[in-house]
This record gives sequence, structure tokens and C-alpha cells, in this order.
Amino acid sequence: MWTRSSCSAMITRSADVFLKACRWTNALPALNRRIRSSFTTLRAATLEKALRLGYRDFAWLAKDPDLKKLRAQPAYRSLKEKIQRLKKKAG
Repeated sequence: MWTRSSCSAMITRSADVFLKACRWTNALPALNRRIRSSFTTLRAATLEKALRLGYRDFAWLAKDPDLKKLRAQPAYRSLKEKIQRLKKKAG
């Protein structure tokens, strides 16, 4: 059963996971190419988890400067499709 506090906890958790994806984005410039590729996969998976947990600030996802590099990666394409489906569902 969903209660106000459990919904609030889920929203907080999804935002925490979203922020983790952003922090990993900022770590990328110092890493070599092979590690950057692994981080790209990790960032995409973390962002997908945030969406699964209920993160729905789609406007911020589209303009967050921390995610700029991720949005340019092929790994983001499937996430973009998922975000579009979630946006339609949300109305």
C-alpha cells in the first residue's frame, strides 16, 4: 500500500540516483577512453534506474548540463525512447 511517506521516499531515492549519474558525468574528463566507455554505460544504467524508481523531471533531463555528454552518446538513444514513452504516459 502506498502512503504519502513511501511515495516521498521513492521520489527522494530516484532523485538521489539521478544525482549520482550527474556526479559520474563530471568525473569523466580525467579518465582514459576505455574507462570513459565503462562510465558511459554506468551513467546510462544509473539514469535508467532513476527513471525506474520514479524520477520524472523530464524538463531537467533535457537541459541538465551534467548530462550533456551522456546525451551525445549512443547509449542515451534507448534511454531517450524510454523517456519519451514515460512522458506520454505521464500526460
